Amino acid sequence: NCMLAKDVIAANEIYEICRKAKADYRMVEMAMRLDPRIGRHIEILEPEGGYNSVCFNKDVPAFDNYAKKLGFKDTIFGYIHRWNMKKRPELYEKRI
Repeated sequence: NCMLAKDVIAANEIYEICRKAKADYRMVEMAMRLDPRIGRHIEILEPEGGYNSVCFNKDVPAFDNYAKKLGFKDTIFGYIHRWNMKKRPELYEKRI
């Protein structure tokens, strides 16, 4: 789930960069699909607004917390969770 969450957030970031650059995200997505290292991993994503998955919302911060217990200062998964919290605050407000 952490790896899938990473892919969703990466697609969201690329989308945001394309939007600010006034580039066509679908064209960039098609170009990524042409790269055999990437293309087979890209699902059709609607890259706005992060992920909305109960499992991702549970697993990503749990994995980050586990890594911190092992001595890691920060992980990409902590970033992913914080990024999603900013994009999808309604998913986290209910838990408070």
